[in-house]
Amino acid sequence: MFDLAFVGSGLSTSIVLRSFLEDLLERPRGVVIDVCVIEQGPDLFGGVAYGARSGATSRVISPLSEFLNDAERSRFVAWLSETSVQHPEILDDLTGAYTSTWIAENRRAIETGLCDDLFIPRSLFGRYLREAMERIIADATAAGAATIRFIHASVTDIDRTADGFRVATDGPDGQVESERVVLGIGTPSGRRVSETLTPAPGVLVVTDPYALGMQATIDRIAAHLERPGPRPIPPKLVIVGSNATMLDFVYQCEDDQRIAKLEPTYCVVSQSGTLPARYASPSDPVRELPHLEALKHRHDVRACDVVAAIDADRAHYRVRATPTSVKERNGDHDDGGWMIPAISRTIADLAAQLPPNERRIFANRTGAEIGRMQRRAGAEYLGIVDALKEAGRFVGVAASFESVRRRPQSSIAGTSSSMHPDPRRSMLTRPRTACLPSATWSRFAHPSPERPRCRRPTRGLGMSST
Repeated sequence: MFDLAFVGSGLSTSIVLRSFLEDLLERPRGVVIDVCVIEQGPDLFGGVAYGARSGATSRVISPLSEFLNDAERSRFVAWLSETSVQHPEILDDLTGAYTSTWIAENRRAIETGLCDDLFIPRSLFGRYLREAMERIIADATAAGAATIRFIHASVTDIDRTADGFRVATDGPDGQVESERVVLGIGTPSGRRVSETLTPAPGVLVVTDPYALGMQATIDRIAAHLERPGPRPIPPKLVIVGSNATMLDFVYQCEDDQRIAKLEPTYCVVSQSGTLPARYASPSDPVRELPHLEALKHRHDVRACDVVAAIDADRAHYRVRATPTSVKERNGDHDDGGWMIPAISRTIADLAAQLPPNERRIFANRTGAEIGRMQRRAGAEYLGIVDALKEAGRFVGVAASFESVRRRPQSSIAGTSSSMHPDPRRSMLTRPRTACLPSATWSRFAHPSPERPRCRRPTRGLGMSST
């Protein structure tokens, strides 16, 4: 039996396990702690977001000053500065039309540690994280403080036993017994578009851009768009979902010369029909959130009250999200980007004062809902979308995804939500990418009405991040 088992080896497991092992080294227990880490994916200590599947040039969704706390940021910046000087290839190997320009403009800041305002490539943080984990695991093992065993398998069930927990896996080990279990699985993904889709000839459907890795997906799409024979010019790419994955995918396509030279048109289909908020500069004026602050003085706060207060503060400042389908310029309207840091600081205090039952609701439902409301992106991503809108190459539709199908007497494939007037019947809870080079968009249906907050169950645990 293990003393401690981690399910998943992404960012949350890495931070918790590293802290635990550091504590063991500082305060020896006098016994060896047996730890196992169960991971279904190919990347240890990185997960999808910070491992190879995310792509080398994908960016974090907030500037470094907000991405990490002070202590962790100090560690990372010191590592990045030293490593980029001693091994310049970690920056030189990040290629692409936009990425190469970004590296040239910011190399000096990275090498001198002046990078708090940068939206760095996630692969750099992933490399730092893996190196840090390798060091602490080696130190803890050498000191006889802990043993670490890695199990490559998917967890299918967890049952409580008299001595702890039984973790069922689909690997050769079968069941794993552990006194304690830590779930580091992030937000479980929703239903996929469908593995049963049969697209029309000439149509490529990708149900998960990270399944084989973002770069492999980009290679696959580039090969499809460059295939011999007649094909639409310009090609059309339809993306289901409008959050950070959509921005990441559009960036990767435009960063790849094989795809960018064809000048594809992007159509984004999402229930909200809006883009993530634009990152607000620290120099922007700080404003109060009166409804959220008022909850601090109440003793009967519920999880739903937190969401209602955020909605009320957004209405107070007339905040509205940027539509995917309208050419909006930064400053034309308030998309609430400035509110996100203030919300994050306040809800941490409010979550702590919730009663236990409401805290569970907050962790399982409300937190994920607030996480989606806090979507934000920097100029590297939204600047490309602005340019595509200006060129007439980016359109959006507020609708639910239903299917990809061939139309009668036509070589055109498309998606439609006209048969499902209820936008809550979407097949997805995370975005999937559909590359549909012969798609038409006339059948994307009705705009989705505003959905009630705190009523729709959300799958997953805790705050969602990307």
